[in-house]
This record gives sequence, C-alpha cells and structure tokens, in this order.
Amino acid sequence: MDKACPARVSLLGVWLDRFTFNDFLNRLDEDLSAGRRGYVVTPNVDHIVRLKKDAEFRQVYANARFVVPDGVPLLWAAKWLGAPFPERIAGADLFPRLCRLAAVRGYSLYFLGASTAVCQQVKAQLENLYPGIKIAGYYSPPFGFEKSEAELKQIRRRLTKASPDIVFLGLGTPKQEKLIPRLLPHVPVKLFVGVGAALQFFTGEKNAPPMGAASRVGMGLSAAIRTQAPMEKISNR
Repeated sequence: MDKACPARVSLLGVWLDRFTFNDFLNRLDEDLSAGRRGYVVTPNVDHIVRLKKDAEFRQVYANARFVVPDGVPLLWAAKWLGAPFPERIAGADLFPRLCRLAAVRGYSLYFLGASTAVCQQVKAQLENLYPGIKIAGYYSPPFGFEKSEAELKQIRRRLTKASPDIVFLGLGTPKQEKLIPRLLPHVPVKLFVGVGAALQFFTGEKNAPPMGAASRVGMGLSAAIRTQAPMEKISNR
C-alpha cells in the first residue's frame, strides 16, 4: 500500500480515491517526475454495474494506480452514505487539465483512439493553446483491433517508438481499460488514462451528456445504496 495516498472509500464494493482535482494533478505530477508507472480509471455507474459481472474488468480496477469518481451519481451516493468526495474528477475535465500540466512540465502526450481527424484536431488545438507542448503521436486503431495480436503488436511498436510519458485512451469502456494491462508491461509509458469521448468533447465533435441524464441514473443508484452498509474507509491506499 502507498502510505502517501489519502483515504480511500468503498462504494458498492469499489474502492475509490478521495482527492481534490488540484491534489490529484499534483499527485500525477509527482508520479510522472519520479518515473512511477501506472494507470487511472474514472468510474461511473455503468462501470459499477459492469464490475459486478466482469472478472477481467474487476482485475483492471484492482491493479489501477488511481480510481477517481467520474459519475455524478457516485458523488451523490458517497454523500448519502456519509463520506462525500471532495470533488468530481471526470475524464472529460481531466484531459484538458492534464494536458495543461504536461505543457508546463514538459511531459509528452500520445492519443490512442477516436478518429485520425479528431486526433489531428486535438493536436492542433493543444499546440495553439500551449506552443511547445510535446505531442509524441496518435493512432486510431481499426474496429476489432483488440482481437488481433498483430494489431496489438503494432500498437506496442508505435508506443515504444514514440515513448510518450502519458497515453490518453479514447476507446470507450471496457475496451480502453482492458487494453491497458496488455500494453503497460511492454511499452515505456509512465501513465495511461482512459478518457472515453474526451477527445471528441475537446474538439466540439460531441457534446457532454446533460446533467439530467445523471439525475435519472442517480435515482436508480440511490435505490441500490439503500441496502448498503455504511461507507467503509481506510486511511491509506
């Protein structure tokens, strides 16, 4: 266990880290500068449901360096159970803020997922916002790539050649999360972050879902947590 990590809480059987957004960015910066490797997952209610029935997905979560709450209903549930999270850390918000940190600190970035056109637009927008930012590359793998060992080897070769500090995966759940353990041991990447459609949100190709959708999901979640024991806490990760 990492003694430097703040208290974690268990929500519906999933351990989540409790950070403010700024503290989380500082922690990622510390890990990156120290050369510590790992990955971030950002659960929402769909993840919680999938974790109940998908053993491979559970293993990905168990080995994650950080698990921070994306879904608004998870924050509501934690508050209802008496252990509120300091802040929501959504993948769509984490992406631009981590890019800004990378620009300031000189960390290099790689985009894996979305379309080639979206990746090119993200690269152009970031270079306009932060002249000198290091974009090590991008790749939009073909449909069904995760079933092809040849394609996985190609991705590993691309990442090894680019040697980025941070890889953003925009492949959707559970594909992006399950891909990380198949890449991490084989490539010189310090940090993998699954961000779903954050690249499309950043370019404006897609709009973030409205809060009303979170409210409807939250009503279903509230029914589930009424049967849960009080929130568990541990002091250290």
